[in-house]
Amino acid sequence: MPDGRERSYDDGEPGGTAGPPILARIVGHNLHEVVVVVTRYYGGTNLGTGGLIRAYGAAASAVLESANVTVSVPTARVRFRYDYGHSQAVDAALAKHHGTLASSEWTDHVNAIANLPLGYVDNFILDLSETTSGQVTAEVIPS
Repeated sequence: MPDGRERSYDDGEPGGTAGPPILARIVGHNLHEVVVVVTRYYGGTNLGTGGLIRAYGAAASAVLESANVTVSVPTARVRFRYDYGHSQAVDAALAKHHGTLASSEWTDHVNAIANLPLGYVDNFILDLSETTSGQVTAEVIPS
């Protein structure tokens, strides 16, 4: 996991037979911000450590393969104002930096707010300024 907050727990099973196999499946599916809980009911047959590892791993894989995964990208809102003549430069910068226009108000100029992935914000602002010779400036709106 990117932030080092991964954890697993065996909850009374022999050490390393429940939590680590489940965590391995989460990591193998390249998922983050996920919790997987597997409940096992004892059916009278001892599985042994190998059997427990396979059972917990298989249960985690089954649920992860059938889950609807939602990708969430942290974004920032950026406000900018421009004259109509700069519309093409603004549209190109938004496309280049994966931005989406959230709102716009068209009067004698355009007041706009865009959503951009955090990693693209600074380059978007710089690109707007450079391609319009400093006539379009942008600022991040605090959230």
